[in-house]
Amino acid sequence: MSKVVKYPDELLKMKCTPVESFGEKLHTILDEMYQIMKAENGIGLAANQAGYAFRGFIMTDRKGKLWEFLNPKITEREGCTQINEGCLSAPGVFVQVPRAQTITVTAQDRNGEKFTVVCEDLEAVCVQHETDHLDGIFFLEKTSRNQRRHALKVLGLK
Repeated sequence: MSKVVKYPDELLKMKCTPVESFGEKLHTILDEMYQIMKAENGIGLAANQAGYAFRGFIMTDRKGKLWEFLNPKITEREGCTQINEGCLSAPGVFVQVPRAQTITVTAQDRNGEKFTVVCEDLEAVCVQHETDHLDGIFFLEKTSRNQRRHALKVLGLK
């Protein structure tokens, strides 16, 4: 089983490519990602955090249901929230990031079937965080200079 890619690895800065093949290889990778996320006690994991460069992430909701989002696109954003946001690629770091409180996202599942879901609060933050990963945007880029400076110290990078 692979480990989580840690910041500042270049893979976390890459814009991931769309998923075009929804076969057994993808299913195996998604299953592996779930095992990594579970082992690390996470609630979300983007493909590039697991060493892959495709547009996909997994997430568990408050009820424990596993969601797989391939080729996600956030189509609506409402409200504003900030929570102490963490990331498996930056262990021990928690920062405030402004996020929409409610979002609508369209995506495909592991079989290529399209779906749309409305997410609120923690799930909305998670979808936005993981989608940012797929666009090569790390959450520390979206926080204040002081929080970023503190986070880099926690990570031993400053």
